[in-house]
Order: sequence, then C-alpha cells, then structure tokens
Amino acid sequence: MTASAMIGLIEPLRKIWQDLYGRYKENPSHYLEGRLTSGLDVAYRVIALFEAHEVKRTQIYRILGETFPEITPSLDAEKLQTILNEALIRKICELFAVQRAWLEGEDVEIYETLDHYKDFSAFVELVGSLKEHHPDEYCLLTMLKSSGKTTDLYADRPEIALYFSEPIAQLDDKTIYRHLPIFGPFPWDHAPARFHVCAFARVIDNTRGFLLKGYSVSRKYVEKLSEGEAIPHHKMKIKWGWRPGDYAYPEGQYNGRVTTKDWQDLLAYFKDAETLSSVPEGLGGNSEATLLNRGQ
Repeated sequence: MTASAMIGLIEPLRKIWQDLYGRYKENPSHYLEGRLTSGLDVAYRVIALFEAHEVKRTQIYRILGETFPEITPSLDAEKLQTILNEALIRKICELFAVQRAWLEGEDVEIYETLDHYKDFSAFVELVGSLKEHHPDEYCLLTMLKSSGKTTDLYADRPEIALYFSEPIAQLDDKTIYRHLPIFGPFPWDHAPARFHVCAFARVIDNTRGFLLKGYSVSRKYVEKLSEGEAIPHHKMKIKWGWRPGDYAYPEGQYNGRVTTKDWQDLLAYFKDAETLSSVPEGLGGNSEATLLNRGQ
C-alpha cells in the first residue's frame, strides 16, 4: 500500500476520533462512567459531577471558591487539572458523598450505599441527624418504583429504590442537594422489604421539615441507583409520580393503602425483630413502636 493510500485511510479515522473527543468535551457526563486514564479525564469527571447536581461549571467557584480561591468562573477541565490536589479531592468527595476511588477514576460504584434493611434504628437515627444539621431547611426522601401500569404497589409489585437528599448549597433561588442512596432495591413481593418501605414512609411523613417524593422510572435505573451506580435525578426519566405517603398508613387512616393484615404484620415484625430503640427528639415519639402506632 502506498503512503498516499495509507494517509487516505488514516485521515477519516482521525476525523472520527476528533469528532468523538469533541462530543466528550461538550458533554462531560460521559466521564461519569467507566475507568479514567488521565488527570484531565478526572477533571472532566469533577465538572460532570457538579453538572449532574445542577451546578454549572461557571458556578463551581460559588460553592468552592471561599476555600479554594484559585477556582474562578472561567474554570474548565484544563485549568482544573492543574489545581486538583488532596484537599480539593477530599472536599468534593465530602460535598457530594461520593467515593474517592470513583472520583479519582476507578470503575467502582459512585456511592457507598446506606444499609438500612433490617436496621430500622439506623434509618431513624439518620433522619434525626439530618434534621439536626438542617433545622430550617427541607430534606427529602425519594422512593422510585420500577415502572408498571398503575400507582398501586400491590397491583404492580415493583422493586423500590430509596435515597435521601440533603441541602448543601444555595445558588440564587435553587437549592443544591447531595444524595444518599439506600442499598436495595426493596421488592414489594417480599414482606420484610415491603414492611421497611412502609415504615420508612411513616417516619418521614411524621417528621417536620422532611418531604416524601415518589416517581416511577425504569427497572434498570432502580437497580443502578440501589447499587450506588447512578446519581439521583441525573438522566432519570420520570414516567409519572406516585404518593409514598399513602403507604405510611393502613387502610381507613388518612389516605392509607396498606392492607390491614399487612399493617398488623408490620407492627409484629418490628417488635419481633427487636429493632425498637429511642426515636431522636423531634420525630414525634418515644420509640419506633409509638411512631408506627400513632393514630391507631
């Protein structure tokens, strides 16, 4: 093959590569997945992480600039690469509660998920801690159900993912949250998992300053989020909303949709599992049993 012929083959490949690289530069979210191989890639991942939390790259300095004044509104990946150091990496990991190994380029889970299954007390303690740190702000618990044909969990029998959202910054009239996924998913067909979902909803619905949200999304997204492999809200295609608060109460109480038998079995389950302990001040009761039985 002649040199000119080889150049003729290489040139189209070079253009394809430039086009793909350009798309990555225009859309850093590609850097949120997989293993990274360079410091510049890590800088793109940092920018993508902020953008996934609705912080534009021109706004990063408003969140980090006080501690790291070298971060300016004109920050781009090339500039960020030169200032990424131990302190900045640690700060960003703490800010968004992500794993350092992932931020530094490893192909691992984004989050270390919270394990609250069969540890109801830890869930209640975390709710109390979040409210103690944010007495005048709203925190959220969001429940995602794998999509079905209805908003009735008994009819659809979905898998459910859960995550907390905690306010970390205010940009004008927009609140920026970090997210804390709970390990799962929780299959509605499995009674203990179902009982936990209802109990979690009950605690949040009885906690001032907490909001309880519910959305229907794809099963794949539910699974990825439950395993700490997705950033909540980022590329989350919502099919419709539903009301987790309806599953915080038995039938006949408020808009309760939990069957009477399930509710009695739920109360018996938590008593038999010996998971009862003190409810943090401000959650409206002296024990989980009191909280779950309120209004009975």
